[in-house]
Amino acid sequence: MERDSPRELAERTQAELKAKGIVESELLNVTPRDRPAALHAHAYPLLDMEHWASRTHYLEVGGRIVCVNLATEDIERDADLFDRIGQSFRAVEHAVGVVLAYDDTTEEALFKSILVEVFNYVPPEATRRYVRIRAQRECVVALVDRSRVGEIEAALTSRAESAGSPLQYRIVG
Repeated sequence: MERDSPRELAERTQAELKAKGIVESELLNVTPRDRPAALHAHAYPLLDMEHWASRTHYLEVGGRIVCVNLATEDIERDADLFDRIGQSFRAVEHAVGVVLAYDDTTEEALFKSILVEVFNYVPPEATRRYVRIRAQRECVVALVDRSRVGEIEAALTSRAESAGSPLQYRIVG
């Protein structure tokens, strides 16, 4: 979203929710990873849940306001986790996407090792992402800072050559 500051956007969202009857709400100024942000915490009934709690962080990234939302039906149980996640946000100013393509000859093991070793996936998520790559014929596997493109391309090329694979990938953005 463009315009406004993170705080102004959070205030506008809070007012819109208040007009809809959602009044259990709080705005805080926070600094995840030394980046000023606004945190809008609110709770409301949702479907059959008595309380649905949400925390939305509004941050400025590259001249735009981005919103990162975390939600749960048990805010007390998840509060510490939400705090850790909120403090771990890392905004990437100049992001590009890395797309891996399925080519019928590259081994599943190579895809999974790339996902784990180059992009820091945990093995179960690497398996799920591999299934998506295969089903869709290609898939964005990571958003990275543009400054890392050379390093990632070198890692992908090296691994493909070592495996004798025609691994296909592209960088978008």
